[in-house]
Amino acid sequence: ILADLLRADGRFEVQLSRPNKSVVLGTDNKSSLMARVEGAAAFEADYLISLHTNSFDQYTANGIEVYVADELGESYVLAETLLTEMVAATNLRKRGVKLNPDLDILEFSDMPAVLVEMGFISNSTDAALMSEHPDLFAKGIYNGILCYFGFLPNNYGDMVPLF
Repeated sequence: ILADLLRADGRFEVQLSRPNKSVVLGTDNKSSLMARVEGAAAFEADYLISLHTNSFDQYTANGIEVYVADELGESYVLAETLLTEMVAATNLRKRGVKLNPDLDILEFSDMPAVLVEMGFISNSTDAALMSEHPDLFAKGIYNGILCYFGFLPNNYGDMVPLF
């Protein structure tokens, strides 16, 4: 849904690491994340946004959080903007921008990268919203991207490759 929004906008080029459910990346979590990093580099993406669902053994854990490698630079600003717009679109709890330089997708990316945990699949409220209204998450991320670049809805500019 997010890729469709970005493509329809006309200002973005989008490459999905998994364009359909049958695509398998890697043989484990590490190789899957590295395949995403390598794919973004091969695409010569300017930004990498990795979308995930969170899980925790306590069903009460809920909300959206975004991970970055450090507090400096574009990744952190992008993460804050995405988080704000996603919370506005979904009304889920804002868990914050969190630092984790050891996440492979963040550590090995040559471009600004964020890892978005859209909600907790282990929480019935978050899971239901992700399942029943994925469009809200897509719209929140899309709005975050527009805000990050300072775009107005009909202000078409240059193509910006995203992965």
